[in-house]
Amino acid sequence: MKVRNYKYKIRMNKNFRAACEATLEGCRDLYNAALHQRREAFKYQRKTLSWIDQSRDLTEARQLPEVGKILRTVQIQTLKKLDRAYKTFFRMAKSGKAKGFPRFKGHERYNSFTSAEWRTFQLSGDNLSVQKLGSARLRLSRPLGGKPKTLTIKREHDGWYAIFSCEVEDSPPLTATGSNVGIDMGLESFAVLSTCQVDSRRGLGRLHTEAKRQSGRCWTTAHSLNAALNILGRAFPVRALPERISVCS
Repeated sequence: MKVRNYKYKIRMNKNFRAACEATLEGCRDLYNAALHQRREAFKYQRKTLSWIDQSRDLTEARQLPEVGKILRTVQIQTLKKLDRAYKTFFRMAKSGKAKGFPRFKGHERYNSFTSAEWRTFQLSGDNLSVQKLGSARLRLSRPLGGKPKTLTIKREHDGWYAIFSCEVEDSPPLTATGSNVGIDMGLESFAVLSTCQVDSRRGLGRLHTEAKRQSGRCWTTAHSLNAALNILGRAFPVRALPERISVCS
């Protein structure tokens, strides 16, 4: 068995968006409060707290309406997220590659929350229902494989997404063919194989010109490649490009 993630865009409605934003803000406040508690405990008591220690304090804090309105499993995952940040920092410091110490999260730096209990959410067709959040429809771009174990709701620049972590069966290994092939990405043709097969989709040169036309921007040579690739992902999705393969003579 292995874990695979399935990501779908949420077709937000007014109530579900408001609930997600409130939950995300509550998790951010909890993350910052837990970080402050850890810093103060070490500063004044030389004591290192774990997420288990902080979860005991969370039980009492949930008596407050603004804290109790969020699912406990979501709050536990928030404490675990902070715990992983600490462990990553000390592991990197031990290897001499220290990253920045865990810091407080601003509004734009905290963008997701997770429920690790499958009983708290349900997916029926394209309708997602989550306890204490409500329901919304998803854009099911592909079927969900396996049984969902966790649900992460994430805010990105172009909307909100639901990410399911599922346990799926290991796929059988591919049969070895014993042959190799070389690929040359070109400007006139998209790709030419060492077997003399030619993928006649538009080459990067023409796509680059078209991307510039669509964006209305003037690029310098130094920035043209990265800028083109970023825009090509939006202007020419891979799934929309027809496959026209011919054999060269």
